[in-house]
Amino acid sequence: QVTGIALLTFDGDKKRMELLHDAIPSARKFAFLADELKMIQHEDDYRQTAEKIGVELLWFEVKSPADYQPTFDAIHNAGVDGIVIQSSPNFHRDAAQLATLALERRLPTICKWRAMASDGCLIGYGPDIAELRLRTADFVVRIFSGGHPAEMPFEQPTRFEMAINNKVAHTIGVTVPPPVFVRADEVIE
Repeated sequence: QVTGIALLTFDGDKKRMELLHDAIPSARKFAFLADELKMIQHEDDYRQTAEKIGVELLWFEVKSPADYQPTFDAIHNAGVDGIVIQSSPNFHRDAAQLATLALERRLPTICKWRAMASDGCLIGYGPDIAELRLRTADFVVRIFSGGHPAEMPFEQPTRFEMAINNKVAHTIGVTVPPPVFVRADEVIE
């Protein structure tokens, strides 16, 4: 018997791709940075999303942090307009390192969590972590109070947050359109 919160990682990555295109409407080519968690089974779906918004999607996979620098060099050499960084615990852990590599190459990035914009991603967009913690605590309380996990349906996040790092935008020469700023919960100056 299980219950919990489904993070909708796959759908979130597609939404982030759309948001990055909204922030850079002239973009024609994005890199998708994937890790060893093997989202490869969704590669065709990601490409369909990219095609729908009018960008070519190039796929880059890393197996460890040692792969980051050569992969970012390859991404830069491919002439992409931005990088969609896959939702991944590894990439969350290494957000500052990934953001630095992108910044050095003047490449805009979008990452999963709002806080990752503070680490140097151009945009951070994903579920509200505080809400996820409260929902998780609620499950724990209900289970310890005698509730049965099988009777508790999986939940999906209901609140999402977006932060834009305007310092990064200025540094790499990207002008984010005003309608994208209006949707942001936080703008880092």
